[in-house]
Amino acid sequence: MFLEAANITLRVLHILGYIARNFVFLFQEHIFNSDVLLIEWYGRIDFWHSDADNFYNYNSVRHKLFSLSDALRVYSAHYYKEHLVPSITQEKNRNPRLSGGIKPDKFRVTMNHLNLLYSKFIDRAISGNQQCGVYPIELINT
Repeated sequence: MFLEAANITLRVLHILGYIARNFVFLFQEHIFNSDVLLIEWYGRIDFWHSDADNFYNYNSVRHKLFSLSDALRVYSAHYYKEHLVPSITQEKNRNPRLSGGIKPDKFRVTMNHLNLLYSKFIDRAISGNQQCGVYPIELINT
């Protein structure tokens, strides 16, 4: 799928993230990937419509992003000090949850045993993300 506006064309890829409707945008040699691929890390999968098998398989970073050009620069929605804009090659080599030919069983065990705390504002954040920044009125003042 492509999105065109003002002489700019973005290639749009649907990739499962922590919510079912994550999209990645490719422009020239750049990937704008929101929370799908963190810098040298991979996000949590314990939210709605998330599970390790889906992440590892067809709709995953490994099968959709890692099959693109190694030179592509990855722009994440998260900032990690000295690691601002990695490449696909860097993610393939350094991302501990995705690199080195990790097998589905190991990925599943790792992701299902992260024991991450439930963030205080996660309901608001995910709801807003799913609706392009429009928060349900009942969550605005909570």
